Amino acid sequence: MFRFPASVMPVSLRLLGAAAVVCSAMNLVGCGGGSRAKDYQPDRIVVFGDENSAFTTATVNTDTSYTIHGLVYTVNSTPVLPGTVYFCGNQTATTVCDASSTTDLFTSVTNFVATDTNSPQGTAYRLTHADPVDFNLLTMIAVGTGSNTVSGTTTDGLPMKRSLDVVYDCSASATWMQTLAHAFGKGFQADCTKDLAGAVTHATYGAYVADIQTQINASLNASELGDGTLVAIWAGHNDIIQVYESGTYGTIDAKVLEIRNRAQLLANMVIQVMNTGAKVVVIGAADLGYSPYGKDKKAAITGTPACDSGVSTCNGDLQRMAKEFNDALLLTGLRDYVYQGRKVAFIDPRETTDFLATNSSYVNDRVCDASKMVQPDGTKNSAVQFCNALGFVTNGSTATYLWADDTHPAWVLHSNIGVSAYNRAANQF
Repeated sequence: MFRFPASVMPVSLRLLGAAAVVCSAMNLVGCGGGSRAKDYQPDRIVVFGDENSAFTTATVNTDTSYTIHGLVYTVNSTPVLPGTVYFCGNQTATTVCDASSTTDLFTSVTNFVATDTNSPQGTAYRLTHADPVDFNLLTMIAVGTGSNTVSGTTTDGLPMKRSLDVVYDCSASATWMQTLAHAFGKGFQADCTKDLAGAVTHATYGAYVADIQTQINASLNASELGDGTLVAIWAGHNDIIQVYESGTYGTIDAKVLEIRNRAQLLANMVIQVMNTGAKVVVIGAADLGYSPYGKDKKAAITGTPACDSGVSTCNGDLQRMAKEFNDALLLTGLRDYVYQGRKVAFIDPRETTDFLATNSSYVNDRVCDASKMVQPDGTKNSAVQFCNALGFVTNGSTATYLWADDTHPAWVLHSNIGVSAYNRAANQF
């Protein structure tokens, strides 16, 4: 069912087909009613939202044809191909290690460190787009020093070079929208050549609720909406941060009022989409109170309350803003549609975040170390779209860490949201 390895998902999500569907007033809009003649299968999937639902690209050098496609604003799947990692004594930075050499290769290397601290993973040597197998295949070269062991004797500080092949496998990045689309046998091929077809996203980095209307208009102009279309919307993330940071609103009560108004605006857009005949899954705002950003703000701002869970480091103001946004979206804006379960479903990520953030099996922190993150060309860059395993914190794992960076969810949260969205759509519509 999924196009990404089960090993990257939390254990609770590896059996999607067996996941139970629980109807609760706060987490789900409607439970449907009656029986269906056949299982729900959308003709197409259309996504609106901010960077949590968007793709982007990155150029490897000044040649625009050397572009990595399908980067996401969370952890990116970047497996290093087995059998492509070589260490050699040749220090030339413009050639790869000769894998056939019997004299130049080091075969038991540890503690390798690149000389160029601005490119700790090395620099890009070549990019291959031999679709679909070698799409986004990047060869990296790093000159540095390391330790090598021969016959039980280790020599430290040896000058050497490392070359390796890494794949930016956009079809295997476990974003919520890819989880949803893949479960229906579809994918975002326009943004990721390796992916399946049948789904499209209009989401953009930095989008606020007000920007979703432009995305909807573009989709209408492309004749994408109507019967047979499943629309998935996740917005409000950037609005909560913007309003929380702004001095315009003064008190937390004023900020809550503003965020509720924005939720009502989003609800109006959801209704507009429903009126085209499309089915809609709406994702509520995530609880940023538990995020590294939220925790840092609580520590810095005296008087910030703790969260309802009693976790002292959790930012109660951000948690309240997410709750009020979701309540206004669901219980006010979509009030008249609550029991029309064949048209719209609502997923509340706050409940998942609260459960996982207080569960000792998971790590409520960021998985990517800002000091290790690099662009595909090898240059340091801590922007979230450059989060991948090459820049993980020590012992970092996509199966346990909840956040990619300070504010953006990692795969655990994305996968939970995507599975919930699929289950709601498959069982309700």
